[in-house]
Parts: sequence; C-alpha cells; structure tokens
Amino acid sequence: MSSTTTYQVRPATLRDAKQIAELHNATVRDAFKTTLATDTPLPVVPLDKRQAYWREAIEYSEPQVHVALDDDKIVGFVGFDRSRDKGTPQTMGEIWAIYVATSHWAKGVGLSLWDAARDTAYDVAARLAIVPMVLEARALDVTPATLERVQAQGDARGAKILQRILDDEIRHVAAGAKHFIAWCEKHDETPDSCWRMLVARHFSGAIKPPFNDSARHTAGLSREFMAGVA
Repeated sequence: MSSTTTYQVRPATLRDAKQIAELHNATVRDAFKTTLATDTPLPVVPLDKRQAYWREAIEYSEPQVHVALDDDKIVGFVGFDRSRDKGTPQTMGEIWAIYVATSHWAKGVGLSLWDAARDTAYDVAARLAIVPMVLEARALDVTPATLERVQAQGDARGAKILQRILDDEIRHVAAGAKHFIAWCEKHDETPDSCWRMLVARHFSGAIKPPFNDSARHTAGLSREFMAGVA
C-alpha cells in the first residue's frame, strides 16, 4: 500500500468491484446533471454490467486498478495500463479511467490516484515486467486451448486468426523480455529475481498455472522467471 497526499492508494481487490461500479455510475450521473437538460436520460451503464467489467479488470489486471481510501471508504479509483494507441512503445502507459466521488472533488484524491499510476507508468523496468511479461504472456497460456476448440469445430478462418494472434503475442513477449533483460544487465540486476520483485510490487492480480512452457520458452521466459511467483 502506498500513501500520497492525505489519501491511501492500494491495488483493488475483487471485493472492491461493487463499490467501484457504484462510484463510477454515481460520478457519471453527477457530472452529466450539470450539462444535460433535466428530462434527458443519463447515459449510465446498468450496475451489474459495470460491476462485471471492473471485476474482470481487477481479476486479470487489464487495466490495472487502484483505489483511493478515506479511512476505509473507497472515494476514487484509477484504471491504467499500456497505451492503446497504435505504434506506441510497450513502455508507454495510459490512464484508461479515473473517477473520484463527488464528495471528494478538489481534495487531492485525483492527484493521489495519478501518482500511484505514474509510479508504474514511467518505470521502464516495471512496465516491461508487467505488460509483455505478465499480461501479454497470459495469452500464450490460454490461446492454444481456444485454438484447439475452434479447430475441432471446423472453423478454419477462426483458427487462422487465433494462430496469428498467438504468433503476434509470442513476438510481443519476446521483445519485452529482450528489453527487460537488457535493462537488468545495464543496471547490474539479475533478470529473474528483479522480475519477481517488480511483479510483487506492481501487479495486483494472481499469476496462475497452467503455463504454456513451450511458447513461454520461445518468447524468452524461462521457468526460472516463474519460480516462486505462481
């Protein structure tokens, strides 16, 4: 848990999903009230769908989600991850969403959340450790099973698309691992232990087996990297 200004900021847990969804919808309603006519329907997503979205985001850390606390109450949250703009480097981050309860507007909550996201967004080693080597590496584990099901259904076009996705992810993970190892060598760090330290510090989800050892090895992620993490 980190503390910035007068608020504590920590990674979100699955238990936070409902509060995050409620805060999200409440702030959207309050914000639109000042700009729309009183009889205009407010564009608010149903709470159950909002909660499902944030629950999935927290579970898979895409985007990573942090919450700001006032005592034990969630008063804001931020979702952040790699930049979604085409052509941007893997180390470039983006704030996907940032919301603060209206009761805490202009009180420093947004700054606290921004600082927490920036701790990872501008740390090259942390970005490389989390984005290609955790988030994108997960696709190496789950895509083959999906590919097999699609092939068994006789969907040749779908199978071709999934195979292309898997090949692309292997290249992405390999590029990230290559740059991460180069960074470690430049800073006299041991790659596998440095990666585990950064994952423990910056990744709020869980890294769970089974793993596609063959694809991970091809991408430069040896079993030594995973030791003690999964």
